[in-house]
Amino acid sequence: MKNSTLLSIVLLLTTSSLKAQIDGPRNANISDNVTLSGSSQAWADTDNALKSDDNYTSFGNISGGISSYTQYLRVEKFDFNIPEGAIIKGIKVDIERSDPNQASSDYSIRIIKEGVISGTNKSTGLAFPLTDAYQTYGGPTDLWGETWGFKNINGANFGVAISSQRNTASGTTAGQIDDIQVTVYWGFVTLPVNLVSFTALKNNNKVNINWNTSSESNMDHFEVERSSDGNVFYSLTSVSSQNRSVASYSYIDENPVAGTSYYRLKMQELSGEKNYSKILPIQFPKYTTVRLSPSPWTRGTNLVISNPAKELLTIQFYDVAGQVIGKTSTTTTEVIMPVLTSTKGVIYYRVSGKNNQLKGNGSLLVN
Repeated sequence: MKNSTLLSIVLLLTTSSLKAQIDGPRNANISDNVTLSGSSQAWADTDNALKSDDNYTSFGNISGGISSYTQYLRVEKFDFNIPEGAIIKGIKVDIERSDPNQASSDYSIRIIKEGVISGTNKSTGLAFPLTDAYQTYGGPTDLWGETWGFKNINGANFGVAISSQRNTASGTTAGQIDDIQVTVYWGFVTLPVNLVSFTALKNNNKVNINWNTSSESNMDHFEVERSSDGNVFYSLTSVSSQNRSVASYSYIDENPVAGTSYYRLKMQELSGEKNYSKILPIQFPKYTTVRLSPSPWTRGTNLVISNPAKELLTIQFYDVAGQVIGKTSTTTTEVIMPVLTSTKGVIYYRVSGKNNQLKGNGSLLVN
């Protein structure tokens, strides 16, 4: 195996001044052949191009005369994690290849966007070296003739397509590829605001969220976002910007999720540009003493709750974004359901007793 430093940098933005970032190099997870009109050879053992280990994908001896070429070797699913709102600055592809006979060279090196082979052909036309070496295509400011968003890069159908050709009229081609790596360069547009602090603190069964800014100008609004897994975030509230030299803001999350809630602040400019704060985790216990059943639940029917002491229990229902969609109470084991403003998919509930003491929480699947 050749020396190959795999660097994966994933940074969370903590202030609006952070710009340039790098994600990669990363390797693909899937590979195959794609028909290329006029091609005369397919790639064998395509998965051998997914990592540098001296196992190769190759195409053997290309039949036909000089400039005869192969099908596309397609590699996709690089599992990038470019954050929402990021600006893609450049894409670099490094291909480790060789041909002991030096009878092979590039025919077409293209990017794959949303499953479509497209963009500028980056083929150099240079002969493959005698021994394994990396050839670089693209770079920190090269977008391959395409316009990119973070979803394009993160998608499973983002990738690279490679076709090789015979560069001599005689002799045997023995081109092979051991590794394909992709590095993505991205950044955020600097926002006209300095986020001095962003905090999330537990307050009984709630979360108090506060942030302070300085030097606000041309800002539109802030959004407090929450996630139950740290990846998919939902907006809890939108707060207009004060556009002052010093400003303070606050919000209370009345219904944090059971387990860990992740909070971040989205800062949006009047121009539409946006940036994000660091992510703050807040832990709440996953109560199991008081639960609702059945799940899945059929609309129009009542629920059952564990309430052996026959105490007054208040049940609040809310959606995945934390918005309250219904509320009811009971002193028995039967819960007469209110009309919910949203009753599709998964809903969440919180059970409170006397003095708003949290008794339990969980989720229901709604039929």
